[in-house]
Amino acid sequence: MALREISWTVQAKSQIVSLLDFYDERNGSSAYSEKIVAEIYRQLGFVQKNPYYGQSLPEIKDKNARYVVVENIQVNFEVEDKTVCVFAVFDTRRNPKTLEKYLRR
Repeated sequence: MALREISWTVQAKSQIVSLLDFYDERNGSSAYSEKIVAEIYRQLGFVQKNPYYGQSLPEIKDKNARYVVVENIQVNFEVEDKTVCVFAVFDTRRNPKTLEKYLRR
């Protein structure tokens, strides 16, 4: 069984970069950000092997829309035929209404 390719939307890339920049500035180091990125990719590795790993998104009535949580970061993705597309990255400590805006697709 071939592994699905991981792709990122422009929005998701922008969101993860913003989050990591925030942590770098707050902590005065990139060590925590590097740890977060490594864990996100580890979790996405599980998704590549088992696309239905993670939780379904109750806000979206599509079983292919799912998420994993790393620390306080919710990584939202959609399972497609040959890819897993990360479409939103969200710090779960933020206002949930903000997430709803990103989930409307």
